[in-house]
Amino acid sequence: MTTEQRKQLIAAILSHLRFHAFIEKKFFDEGDTFLSLIFMDDQELSQIATLAGC
Repeated sequence: MTTEQRKQLIAAILSHLRFHAFIEKKFFDEGDTFLSLIFMDDQELSQIATLAGC
């Protein structure tokens, strides 16, 4: 996966999580989640994206 693909996938995941946290009126720590996502390998990131519906 290229850097640009990873960037787009991480942005989509964060957007999805931010939206659902807002809908449920819950706190969402985007910085912590971002750091977790950037250090995942491609397979893990793809699995998270699939679970998030991205």
